[in-house]
Amino acid sequence: MVNTNNSGLTAGSHQMVNTNNSGLTAGSNLLATNNKHMLDVNKPRSTLLSQIPVTNNIDITSIKQIAERKKFTVKNVQADGNCLFHAVAYQICFMLISKHILEKSKELRQKIVDFLKNNVKTPNGEKYSSFLSCNENERLDEWTKYLDGMCKQGEYGDEIIVRAISHCFNVNIWVLSTRTPNDFIIYPAASSTDTSKTVYLGFIHESLHYVRLLSQEGTVYSFIYSLYNYLYSFYN
Repeated sequence: MVNTNNSGLTAGSHQMVNTNNSGLTAGSNLLATNNKHMLDVNKPRSTLLSQIPVTNNIDITSIKQIAERKKFTVKNVQADGNCLFHAVAYQICFMLISKHILEKSKELRQKIVDFLKNNVKTPNGEKYSSFLSCNENERLDEWTKYLDGMCKQGEYGDEIIVRAISHCFNVNIWVLSTRTPNDFIIYPAASSTDTSKTVYLGFIHESLHYVRLLSQEGTVYSFIYSLYNYLYSFYN
């Protein structure tokens, strides 16, 4: 089981930063906000992800409204327990060798599990297993069980996985949650620079469902990303 905070994501170190700040530190997640007040997003909460039923009837109205205020468009993904991997795979498609998007999601899951098996600590020295909620003398066994479970299709991805993706692929990940609608939670790349790619995700706290977010800013990448989505929809 993963120790979570009130954003629906696991507890970690948080800071409030301006949304255009690129000076991020790997291994910590930050709140990007226009609010001048620090939010307490580190209150522990426990959730057994497997208790949430798999369904394709996820209501995305709330995240669409929140995203629109931030000038993002929501693109839903299949709610089959692999939504986090689907939402990320679309946005780092050029970093994965599989051709079909569903195969890219499977590839991404396996790459991240392998990464966690081979990398005990985050870039700033925290153990990935430290985010599991368990007794210290049980941590090694629980971590092994966690990785064995995460190998399976349909096993819900969580904040440990979000962190690992940001470090493995050296991308910034910005998550907009319905639980903290005014703020992005930021997971910095392992070595973040001004040119580091950013993955934008929406998280519907009530259903533990991830969606992908597309910026409405009209950047070159947004155009390429939209073209890729169009071609994928046309040929599949």
